[in-house]
Amino acid sequence: MRTIGAIKTGAMIAFLAAIPAHSLNIDDPSAPDILVLGPFEIETRLDAGLVLVGGDAPDLLADIDAGFVAEAINDDGLRWGASFGVHAQRDVAREGFANRAGPQGPVNPATPQFRSLATGRYLNAAQETARGGIAVEEASVFLRNGWGVLRIGITPGAALAEPPVLPTAAFLVRADGGPLDPTGLAATRTDNAVSGFNPKIVVSSTRVLGIRASASFTPDAQLCGVDVCNHDRDTVRNIESAQMSDVIELALSFDHTFSQFGQVEAGLSWASGQPDNPLYTQNYEALGARLRWTHGRLSVGVSTLSADATGPGGDYVATALAARYDYGDWSFGLETAWSEDSFLREDNQTSQAVVSRLFGDHYSVAVGVTQTESEIWIAGPVASEENATSAFIELMGRY
Repeated sequence: MRTIGAIKTGAMIAFLAAIPAHSLNIDDPSAPDILVLGPFEIETRLDAGLVLVGGDAPDLLADIDAGFVAEAINDDGLRWGASFGVHAQRDVAREGFANRAGPQGPVNPATPQFRSLATGRYLNAAQETARGGIAVEEASVFLRNGWGVLRIGITPGAALAEPPVLPTAAFLVRADGGPLDPTGLAATRTDNAVSGFNPKIVVSSTRVLGIRASASFTPDAQLCGVDVCNHDRDTVRNIESAQMSDVIELALSFDHTFSQFGQVEAGLSWASGQPDNPLYTQNYEALGARLRWTHGRLSVGVSTLSADATGPGGDYVATALAARYDYGDWSFGLETAWSEDSFLREDNQTSQAVVSRLFGDHYSVAVGVTQTESEIWIAGPVASEENATSAFIELMGRY
């Protein structure tokens, strides 16, 4: 178990309280820097963070996400341009969101292992060893007018990009599919991310009466992003490919602020893909739903993902709840997320509590505790149980 002493954590909170701070919306970076180059306005962004994990096994995790959007407008009001983004991180040993589920059992070289198409996780084969990753997660061109946006290239699909983001008091450590995992056991994700960061066509409408629709098509989902990976066959560890083709995504979102009731954001997404590996005998399908309500200082949200045919004879169901309360430059967050993967026969749950504070226009510090429990049903009623609790400090800058 990883833990940070109560004295150190209390001292950090006291230190944070003593420093002056300024307001910054924790969900969005501050006003972007705009550069002008010829006909283009270029908007740059940089999110960089460190997560210090303490206790018996101290660790240092890191995440950097940088990119730019270059946009021009012609005399008819048509906007056009390009987006580029690169993502790098140092995390626990996993590829994308995937590492081995449970302890390593008996390995039969003649029997290949299958990945869950929802998470990429697998059984029995040797654990991942690489802790670093870097990938281009945005390289697209776009056209925008009064009707909507057409985007072509490497970019998130409609099912991932359209739904709102759940409230959180930490940027990088989250109960629901966080980019970094201090416990090394987290396996719950409600993002509908089957197409990953692969070349695709995305069409989105403008928002009318609070409603926006998006659709996307990915011919081949074969590349790996940092947190979402469409894995190729691993011949060394004898793990089958989880790559897919002809991925279709449809999504609807709603965003409106009511005068008395507050802001309501909602998203509904559907995705379907054909596994390239014929040993997966059915097409993968996933349905996601997400709801967020914000009123004054309080924001709460719920998210769910239900996926069929995640492996030969299996499915995946995940649910997440999150709440955040803002008080000046302070934020207090509670999150929990749980999932059941019938293909891997795994139950997984992560819960966390976080307090964070904003400094100036670009910086935040969060102190939190996260706990994950994982249960793998190996044979009949026999289960392998693992759990880990980690306290962490997150240092974040957004530009």
